[in-house]
Amino acid sequence: MRSKSVAGVQKHITTFSIAKVGPRNRGSSPVGSEVAIRERIASARERQQQRFSRAAKTNCCARMATRHLKQHCKLGGDSCELICVAMIELNLSASAYDRILKVSGIIADLESKTDI
Repeated sequence: MRSKSVAGVQKHITTFSIAKVGPRNRGSSPVGSEVAIRERIASARERQQQRFSRAAKTNCCARMATRHLKQHCKLGGDSCELICVAMIELNLSASAYDRILKVSGIIADLESKTDI
């Protein structure tokens, strides 16, 4: 920690080191090798392209419109309750809600799951 004085106000700044929080060696990835990751991504993209094959402007989760979100990103009871609490506590907007659903859909595709 170091101190810095700006206009008579004393600030304490904590320095951050990525080496302290990052993985110790690059070879031990909890997710898998680069080849396995690449295969998961390719599989997720293929799943998304099949899902949106009939949609004119949509070919992936990131480009979903609200109607696609309602159709493809349905939340269960616990998930719905959790996101409602987060929306209230964090004062999130409707567009933030849509982005959360889009990212959730991408994660579900990467994990080869149908439910969010």
